[in-house]
Amino acid sequence: MTINDIKDKLLQSGSTHQGDTQIPVIEDGLYIIQHIDEYAEYILNLSNNYTSFNNCVFIGIGSGGEIKIFCDLFECNNVLAIDDGSFDLAYKHWSRIKNTIKCNLVEIIADSNSDETISKIECFSKEFKGIDYAFVDGNHEEQYVKNDFINLDKHMNSNSIISFHDTTMGGPQAAIEELKKSCNYNFFSENKIKYGITSFKKIMKNEEVKNEEL
Repeated sequence: MTINDIKDKLLQSGSTHQGDTQIPVIEDGLYIIQHIDEYAEYILNLSNNYTSFNNCVFIGIGSGGEIKIFCDLFECNNVLAIDDGSFDLAYKHWSRIKNTIKCNLVEIIADSNSDETISKIECFSKEFKGIDYAFVDGNHEEQYVKNDFINLDKHMNSNSIISFHDTTMGGPQAAIEELKKSCNYNFFSENKIKYGITSFKKIMKNEEVKNEEL
């Protein structure tokens, strides 16, 4: 997979508004809300280290276009998609796009910090043995982002990736500064051409033991 391969796929998929993404608007496309260079670099970084993520969680569905793209590019068996349905500009396309995603898709339309959602994340993790990849792009208030991380952290497998979107902005930016201090995660990548995508890798258990010994 090359960066041009990824960009071609994004260009063919279409966006909601070309000005912010540099991806053309395509009727009945995927309505992706990502800057083409930033997201392509992010995907390339992942693909250089991973070919598959068995169990994935997306907080913030949008149109579902990014979930579709991700599942096309990586082998994903089980996907948990969470959204409160408030971002109508993009979310209205979800009912169409979700039917094109080739995996076991579990959908939660509720507040990501609600007891209902927390319980369903636990059920998903228990059934499929943890989470291998998470993309957090929900409510951008700092405490919400922190809570999203807390609710996912206990279920993240060793070597898993957790990514945060819009990390050039207030709430997500402040939240990841706290995460950078965590001894359970290593910094993985950061792409800040437009919106900002920052990723961390869960430390392997044997590395955790070494850290404790130090």
